[in-house]
Amino acid sequence: MTFNTNRKDQAAISKLIELYFDALYYSDVERLKQIFHSQARYTTSSSGQLTNLNMQEYFALVSNRASPASLKQSRTDEILFIDYTSETTASIKVKCSIAPKNFIDLLTVIKLNNRWLIISKVFDYTIQEETSCQS
Repeated sequence: MTFNTNRKDQAAISKLIELYFDALYYSDVERLKQIFHSQARYTTSSSGQLTNLNMQEYFALVSNRASPASLKQSRTDEILFIDYTSETTASIKVKCSIAPKNFIDLLTVIKLNNRWLIISKVFDYTIQEETSCQS
């Protein structure tokens, strides 16, 4: 059963997702700090091995990469679904790209002290195929 949330919560989660997409596109750790709970986890097994980082490790990874904005990459941000599980929990599935990777992110958000925050990011990615012109 999906919980029907109020417009205030819907607006807050929409703002959170907007900040999330912008933070990734600009590699902006300060924006990420606004939307991730300090104890959140960043997890994937896309490489064949488990990657399970805390926020300090994740923020260091983001701050040490060239931003998609600085490389003039196209944005592919899209919300695939939002499932409101309860008054304090929701699941969000989004897609975005940081070349050469296309990501599907599963974000679990929780509401604490009247504020929605990401508590986990579990994701998968595929590598973009190179396109070449042949004469």
